[in-house]
Amino acid sequence: MSNVNPNLLDRVEQDLRSNAVGKENATTSAELAERHAPDDGTAQPKTRRAIKVLMRERGLPIIGGSSGYYIPEDPERVSDAVETLQTRIDGIEERRRLLEENWTAWEAGEETSQQKTLSKVSQDD
Repeated sequence: MSNVNPNLLDRVEQDLRSNAVGKENATTSAELAERHAPDDGTAQPKTRRAIKVLMRERGLPIIGGSSGYYIPEDPERVSDAVETLQTRIDGIEERRRLLEENWTAWEAGEETSQQKTLSKVSQDD
């Protein structure tokens, strides 16, 4: 079970089900917090946590994006959201890999494999 107030979960769930079906009706975490958790602060951590809990524990198919959160009406929206999430995951994984590789090389006083490749390419020119 989550550590999110059950009353907040109920209110946010009802709000999304009633008012945020379809991308054109998306609502931001700030708007949800204003209506249901006015003490949530500028980053709305309670509200954002509630969204995750609603997905995990209550099975709501919530999409979040720059326009806010909403329940999709068609499978194309879900496919688009999954693709967007995968692109973000891929970018984060690349940055993690580069950080680890660069830190290892930095500590050893060596060039990274990227730097070695760039050096070789410029020498071949």
